Amino acid sequence: MGILNLTPDSFYDGGKYLEQKKALLQVEKMLQEGATFIDVGGSSTRPYATQISPEKELQRINYFFSQKIAQLNALKINDIILDPGFGFGKTLSHNYTLLKNLNLLSLHELPLMVGISRKSMLYKLLETTPEESLNATSAAHMAALLNGANLLRVHDVKEAYQ
Repeated sequence: MGILNLTPDSFYDGGKYLEQKKALLQVEKMLQEGATFIDVGGSSTRPYATQISPEKELQRINYFFSQKIAQLNALKINDIILDPGFGFGKTLSHNYTLLKNLNLLSLHELPLMVGISRKSMLYKLLETTPEESLNATSAAHMAALLNGANLLRVHDVKEAYQ
């Protein structure tokens, strides 16, 4: 999986791919080098990074995708899955705002993947442990599905499948 940071302050390549042409060239390069997936980041997770609102992160990602889906398909990039990255550089409030507004990420009928299985946003809020957060995970999965998620990244496959 290749990483494409659409942030001006990434610890590694901060700001290199803010222009769409440069971002697409980087995607093409990663695919040619063997990447199967591209992880598109809209918010920096480096230590002490400036926190941005979930709306700003969505704006960065939506801008990139809304302008370039056709071009990505022309490059034979057809298996695009959006993952908003719960937990990565986000506060509890950011994560729950994102969960509530997942439907805003419905872009061009692309699959939306959510990975919230046993995440700290669940067990910290309930003052429990990851091992004891299956019920919270199931409830969060249901909320994600109701708000537009198509795929769930899970630890407990049987329980999620039910």
